[in-house]
Order: sequence, then C-alpha cells, then structure tokens
Amino acid sequence: MDRRKSVCIHESSHWTMGRFLGFPIKGIEINKNKETSETLGITLTGFSGPLPERKEKGTFWRNLEFQRYIQFDAAGLIGEYIFAGQDDFWMMNPKKLLMGSQDCSSLKQYAKEESIEKDEYQTLLESTANYLMLPTTWSFIIFLADRLLKTTGVYTLPDLERLQLSLTKQYDAGEFINWLVKELYSK
Repeated sequence: MDRRKSVCIHESSHWTMGRFLGFPIKGIEINKNKETSETLGITLTGFSGPLPERKEKGTFWRNLEFQRYIQFDAAGLIGEYIFAGQDDFWMMNPKKLLMGSQDCSSLKQYAKEESIEKDEYQTLLESTANYLMLPTTWSFIIFLADRLLKTTGVYTLPDLERLQLSLTKQYDAGEFINWLVKELYSK
C-alpha cells in the first residue's frame, strides 16, 4: 500500500466533503521533501473551523452546523479506509495510535461533550461514507489525490474548482425539474 497515496486520499476526502458542506477551504498545500520529492504531508489551507458557540450541552447536536463538523472531520479517515481496505488501513493506522490523531480526538470530543447517542453518530458517519462512495465523488477524490502526488506547492480554490468542474456534468436540471413538477401537479 502506498502511504503517500493514502495521505493524498485522506486530504482529498476532507477537501471534497468540506466543499460539499460549504466550508471556506481555500486550497490544499502539498508539503514535500525538496531533495527526494517525497510527499511529507498535505494540509488544507484557509480553514480554521472553530465550532459555533454552544447554547446548552447536549442540545447542540441537533444543530445541522455541528453535524457538518463531524462529517468533515470523519471524511479523511473514512476516505482513507475506503481506499486502502480493512487490512491495509489498520496496518498503516494502528488502532492505539489512530485514536490519538487529530481527527479521532475531535470526533471523540464531540461524542463526549455533546452527549450524542451512539446510533445517531453511527448514522451520521454512514451518511458520510455513502457520500464519499458516490461514483462521481469518489472519482474526483481519486483524481485529486493523483494530482496531489504529482505536484508541489499549493492548489488554490480556483484550481480545485476547475478540476472539479472538468469532471462533473455541466447541465442544469432546473428546466426538467420545473417541467416535471408542473406535470405532477397539473389537473
């Protein structure tokens, strides 16, 4: 299993989920060893997402904004797992070490502080995985990860949006939807 590709999948999954959820991510920075060109790490730029202020403990979970943060934080690990498969994922991410990672620490804090029911959390994480596994979403994650492997520097938001648009259909379904609703409700 290529650890560099796995790191790129992880960050591409965060970026893709973050953009879907409307987070203000400006780009992805590729950190490489200048002598060997080995990818050392990748970071999202322009996003430092402090959680919205909580009103009361336990009630904030119902807020869609909070659910977005959970999905964003979980997306990297879920994307990496989807890519690597069970055996390779656990080989690269030992369970004891994984729970100390930034993503898992945040997810654990959300579960503890917000008194989220286990089945609600499970459903939210499953919906995150389902979104990432959509063929068009997964194709873009793989495409972006491949690009990140070959690049040094920063992919800015306009670069990333151009890449995403090049892989998605450009047709607006609005006209069809208007026609369909009109037909469905005609007397």
